[in-house]
Amino acid sequence: MLIDEKPVDIRTLISLIEKARYIISNDTGPAHISSHLKKEGLLLFGSHTSPKRVSLGNSKLKTIKVEDLNQLDVNKVLSKVIESLN
Repeated sequence: MLIDEKPVDIRTLISLIEKARYIISNDTGPAHISSHLKKEGLLLFGSHTSPKRVSLGNSKLKTIKVEDLNQLDVNKVLSKVIESLN
């Protein structure tokens, strides 16, 4: 994550996630921090791993698993976000 084209440190990242109302992330550090903080959001997984394998996804964090994240359609993501916010 960048702010003013500079990487943020871990404390800033955690603070940003704590303040966020909704998180969208692939399987990276921010996803794991969001899970630990019990944030609401959507996590995106490609063929390299799965929510079960990395113990992510819960009642607040929904997941989408596809073979190739480059081919993930924005409409699929948007519909899942809308579904989880309703």
